[in-house]
Amino acid sequence: MSPVDYSKPILLLDDELLFLETLQAAMQSRGLSVITANHPQQALERIRAEEVEIVVSDYQMQGMNGLELLKRIQEETPETLMILMTAFGSERVAVEAMKNGAFDYLSKPFEMEELAIILEKAITQLSLVDENRRLKKQLSQYVVSPDMMGNSLHIEKIKEIIRRIAPSDVTVLITGESGTGKELVAQAIFQQGTRSDKPFVKINCTALPETLLESELFGHERGSFTGAYRRQIGKFELAHEGTVFLDEIGDISPATQTKLLRVIQEHSFERIGGKETLNVDVRLVAATNRNLQDEIRKGTFREDLYYRLNVIEVYLPPLRERREDIPLLIERFLESFAHKYQKEKLALPKEVLAQVMAYNWPGNIRQLKNWVERVVVLGLEETAGGLATDFMSLPQPTSEQPALPEGSLCSLEEAEGYYIRRVLEATGGNKLRAARILKIDPKTLRTKIRRFATATP
Repeated sequence: MSPVDYSKPILLLDDELLFLETLQAAMQSRGLSVITANHPQQALERIRAEEVEIVVSDYQMQGMNGLELLKRIQEETPETLMILMTAFGSERVAVEAMKNGAFDYLSKPFEMEELAIILEKAITQLSLVDENRRLKKQLSQYVVSPDMMGNSLHIEKIKEIIRRIAPSDVTVLITGESGTGKELVAQAIFQQGTRSDKPFVKINCTALPETLLESELFGHERGSFTGAYRRQIGKFELAHEGTVFLDEIGDISPATQTKLLRVIQEHSFERIGGKETLNVDVRLVAATNRNLQDEIRKGTFREDLYYRLNVIEVYLPPLRERREDIPLLIERFLESFAHKYQKEKLALPKEVLAQVMAYNWPGNIRQLKNWVERVVVLGLEETAGGLATDFMSLPQPTSEQPALPEGSLCSLEEAEGYYIRRVLEATGGNKLRAARILKIDPKTLRTKIRRFATATP
């Protein structure tokens, strides 16, 4: 057993002292911290005193059986996971315990490797719960992730879609170019949904080769292929009752697509090399930067899987189609990186801000964020040349775009107003043409014009 890093004590409870000492020694030899109790009441006291998250308990004990102890633990520390040890032939008791919330069970006598596999699964689940708590705390102050800030028509529509679909279990397909924030949308759907207290498991489908991806998704049994020295629990199994986010779903192989389709349709699968059919209850959110309809025409993506995934599609526009959000994003990133690097918040030169607004940002928000971080780290010592150098290789404004201004520092709002006025000047006041150049809705442009009406050009 090679468990994830886990230093908290695991409680062993059994009234047979020799068995208790033997099992404790075996677990400690695998690097685990283990405490013991030989009476249920003593176990409850140790759970309260030492913040125990995992309990391995015998079923038949004096004063209180395993089911009664499970109920007490759930009342006092509901997040504690209980693994029940039952006598051979007591499967009925074990099933009843699982129905009442036990994490898993073992039938005595058992091999240490069997317990090791269950403990690894429990430790992994606890780490996912901790990560989800952190994520929930991070997102709790935002309706949508801060990197999705903006007031463009595109973003307002996306926020509304998230608010409407999050409470349901509908499958969601998030599409858009790289760097537009697809994972942030998935996290927002999870955080606002009914499964927000359950695991959120992310799988990057491009990070692993096909053979390893299948094992990562569905798990494998020991000996199922070369190098499979022990059983591995797959991400779908770990995400039971939670949310699975499949990033870059368009890159998976046809064979994996077939198995994924079955999970979506039947909510079941087998580990690689396994015979047991496992049932799972998960919400599925997928994302891709590919045009899946093109992939279907090429024969590289299953049409039936596409329609299973695309119950609700959330399209994230590239940054060049929501330029009016750039000032707000820069403001957010400047504040964030100033805090991170313990620096004073910067005020960017007007000419740089105008060029930022004019640039197409092929890497989208990710590229913009990285650029702002570099600016914060390097500082403004060479304002005239240093920062402008970052854009020397970038496309210059076309004849329909305004020339860059020269001058002093200004606020982001002033820079946006300046840019809009210059575009209107370049188009002779034609608002429809200006809106097309700015890539914003004409109504949005009219609202901004009213807001900047009293500003000095």
